[in-house]
Amino acid sequence: ATEKIAEPTPAAPPATDTPNPAPATEPAPATEPAPTAPATPAVTPVTTVFSFPGSAYMRFRITGQDKGVANEASAVFHWRTDGREYEVRLEVSKYGFTLREQHSAGRLTATGVAPTRFSDKSRSEQATHFEREKGRISFSNNAPSVPLQPGAQDQLSVLVQLGALLAGDPARYG
Repeated sequence: ATEKIAEPTPAAPPATDTPNPAPATEPAPATEPAPTAPATPAVTPVTTVFSFPGSAYMRFRITGQDKGVANEASAVFHWRTDGREYEVRLEVSKYGFTLREQHSAGRLTATGVAPTRFSDKSRSEQATHFEREKGRISFSNNAPSVPLQPGAQDQLSVLVQLGALLAGDPARYG
């Protein structure tokens, strides 16, 4: 025959006349250290590597459609840098006439391209000013200024920023 042994049942606390006894003023000494929350793992910063090319001049032909009509034009992309500052210009022309010209200038920093001025000219020129000391971007067309966000780029500098990221760590983005 198998014998079953019952677990002891804890005794009920003794009844008291006061429904809510006053708490003890000092806690009983602990026999074991209180468990601690698991340590939060340290955040390892992601290192971003940029590789900016030396100055370059590229001439190419562009094709596209405008209102269903095929168009062809020539373009020049001119990148100049001294390793601290940069200037990039894109000119699109047809039959010897400049149709559009974009220009971006600024600094090369640990976080990549940091434009200070961008201009876009087709019939008239419109400029964008990256006012880092004031924390804003202002516009020549009297549009309201906007806050300057970290990593902000213009339409031309973003091409260089992306190229520098890809060239700096191709395995990361490949």
